[in-house]
Amino acid sequence: TFVKLNEASPNLKETLNSLIAADTDKFSALAAGYTQNGFLLIVPKGVQVKETLIATITVPQNGTIQNSQVFILVEEGASASLHLNYIGAEGKQTTMHNGIVEVIVRENAHLHLVERQKLGTQTWQFSHEKASVGADAKLDWVYFAFGTQLTKSFIDVSLDGKGSEARLNGLTIVNSGQHIDLDTQQDHMAPITFSDLTFKTALLGTANSVWQGMIYVDPKAEQTDGYQNNRNLLLDQRAHADSIPGLEIKTDDVRCSHGATISQIDEDQIFYLKARGLDDDTARELIINGFFQDIVDRVKDEDLRVELSNTIHEKLTAE
Repeated sequence: TFVKLNEASPNLKETLNSLIAADTDKFSALAAGYTQNGFLLIVPKGVQVKETLIATITVPQNGTIQNSQVFILVEEGASASLHLNYIGAEGKQTTMHNGIVEVIVRENAHLHLVERQKLGTQTWQFSHEKASVGADAKLDWVYFAFGTQLTKSFIDVSLDGKGSEARLNGLTIVNSGQHIDLDTQQDHMAPITFSDLTFKTALLGTANSVWQGMIYVDPKAEQTDGYQNNRNLLLDQRAHADSIPGLEIKTDDVRCSHGATISQIDEDQIFYLKARGLDDDTARELIINGFFQDIVDRVKDEDLRVELSNTIHEKLTAE
């Protein structure tokens, strides 16, 4: 059930900001206090939603500050797939979008969440996004970021119940004049929990990106299995990427690791493809598509995978 924020029951309104406190920082306070757009999604206990749900938040480039809140609750034993889209409307004035996303996946529930950001290139975006995953529940979160002039996003998953699982996969393409800064957190707060994070970025022209990730393991979270990986592909010598992985482990009997790479396209691969009749541009795009393919494949909906492939092509040929 989709519900507009201003139509929510008093009990649901009390649940808002239970994961992201309004006083976390000035941006969360602004979003919570002056929400103009957003929705609640409630999947009742035991309900299996077969069709893919779609929600879109439109942010016009009209020189204003736009604030939104999204709250998703998947109750015990329920399951759903949601496509959450942030789309930029036409306009040329610099605009700021400030958002909060809260996700609660309760015991034995399952959520497949695809988040796609295609805001205008004159938009500055700030967001706090956090999910709580209950016992034996599963969250599969796929994040795509293509737009904005500047993005600063905090993406946090808390594994709060025994046996909970979360997979986070992200794909970003950054062109000249764009800067994207992502801060991810995997909090293991219960025993026998699993998290797997992979974020990939391709940078063109004078683009800049920052990724900072942390796996935290609570003292009571024995038998944790956590992994994070960040891979960056520099497609121009002027592009710049920073990658900062981290681990904070406060118990024994865990398996946690991380990895990060910053590299350019292998010219031997280009030569191999050109020797088989492909031109330089086609060869490079083929390699880049291969770099991203495992992230795109995480999306279950075939039509959306085609849309994403088209967007990737547009971004790669924009320079």
